[in-house]
Amino acid sequence: MKLKSKRQYKLISVLLLIVMIISVGCSESKEQPNVNKEVIHVEEENMVVAETTVEETTVEEVSKIKGNIEVHFIDVGQADSILVKQGDNELLIDAGNNGDGDLVVNYINNLGIEDLEYVIGTHPHEDHIGGLDDVINNIKVENIIMPKTLSTTETYEDVINAISNKGLKVTSPKVGNTFKLGEAECTILSPNDSEYKDLNNYSVALKIVYGDNKFVFMGDNEFLPEHEILGNDIDVSADVLKLGHHGSDTSTSENFLNKVNPEYAVISVGKDNKYGHPSNEILDRLESRNIEVFRTDSQGTIIATGDGRDITFNVNAIENKSTVKQENITKEEVVIIKESVLPTKEVVNTNNNSETTYIGNKNSHKFHLDSCSSLPDPKNRIYFETRDEATSQGYDPCGKCNP
Repeated sequence: MKLKSKRQYKLISVLLLIVMIISVGCSESKEQPNVNKEVIHVEEENMVVAETTVEETTVEEVSKIKGNIEVHFIDVGQADSILVKQGDNELLIDAGNNGDGDLVVNYINNLGIEDLEYVIGTHPHEDHIGGLDDVINNIKVENIIMPKTLSTTETYEDVINAISNKGLKVTSPKVGNTFKLGEAECTILSPNDSEYKDLNNYSVALKIVYGDNKFVFMGDNEFLPEHEILGNDIDVSADVLKLGHHGSDTSTSENFLNKVNPEYAVISVGKDNKYGHPSNEILDRLESRNIEVFRTDSQGTIIATGDGRDITFNVNAIENKSTVKQENITKEEVVIIKESVLPTKEVVNTNNNSETTYIGNKNSHKFHLDSCSSLPDPKNRIYFETRDEATSQGYDPCGKCNP
């Protein structure tokens, strides 16, 4: 196991600060920690409001932190599922595709976890909330957070039905609101708007701080919400950044990466996925900043453990990032590579069911069968595994091929 330290003298500095405070003199009055009783509201029909009371962490409390925080980036292929554990408190961010539900449930059960204090469904795409209904149906969940957006897919309906059947309280995320996970503090960074054209941008982004350990989780957020996040008066610096949108070149902008300034980056991505994730451009961006990279497609489930000072991983970072990316190819060649690995009509998903591959036109927002004679130019294409995925992102069916 490889130990990585970012601040070797932080603890000494904190202790010196405490000594200075004590030497100046203690006040006779003992003030109670400030309590922020801000309520996070949800306005969707038939959903119950969850109230969260948050206590601010004092310098003395930070210095007394004991134990660890564990962040499990579960290998669910071309999807997301992240389990955060601090003491006896757990939080789950997403649960992979529909076919990953049992995998995620078993992973949680094998850790001896009987209930989840928080579950976050970052946004309604199947590769993020597909397994959430299995989690909700099989594990006790205390609070669930989902963005204020709707979807007509069966996957989304399954999750909503599971929530309703369990009588769960649903919280709509509000930027800047905080809540506790054991001794860790969680801050909601996004979504910052209620009207996006792309469902990815509704993603709930989260920052978790445990002592000096800081983590940022970006869901599938792209450039626009990254820019909005930076416009808020919230510190986004972190030791570990879970990259947005599986390392796509539509996320992790130069400016955002500079502000977060992570030491480590984690990419949740499927091996040999048809989207070309992660992007070579993003890998180069990370490499130029000497950011250590971890990837689920080549390393499996990745576990980061923080003790409030240092962070260690269950695997070593990828030492030579060029060995896991395509070398010396142009953007045009990348398009050709993507097309060459796509099947002519059928793809196999994790449930061993065949589904048609749909191709969208980024300009017209129409989607087609891959056999359609009106397919867009390769540079204007976007690929969908299901019809629901295409319609949920605002694409309309082509009138010629009737997908």
